[in-house]
Amino acid sequence: MRHRASLRRIQQLGTPVEFVRQLSDYDETTDTYTNDRIIVVKGHAVELDGDAIEYRDYNLAEKNPVTLFFIPDTIDDEPVLESQIKWANKVRTVRFVFPFRPSGHGIGAKVIAT
Repeated sequence: MRHRASLRRIQQLGTPVEFVRQLSDYDETTDTYTNDRIIVVKGHAVELDGDAIEYRDYNLAEKNPVTLFFIPDTIDDEPVLESQIKWANKVRTVRFVFPFRPSGHGIGAKVIAT
């Protein structure tokens, strides 16, 4: 119930987004990558005021970071570290994900991307 209510509200206020990460497995014996797959997490996000101290502590201050509040379209979906997102006309990389799981199920996350 919380997820649905949160998603409806952020759909009104936020921007549709997709976090995309391409993964593959490395085989040392053949020096090749196999099992290519793409992970896509869709939802809506709004930009929050960034925390300069947090950015400094994570060595992100010089990388023009953004902090987003994200609600996925599907409960328990969370952005994967190093996934890509287009925000403010720039492709950014997810550096940190702080999920919200008030009842054990992921209903959203604070995401820091550079």
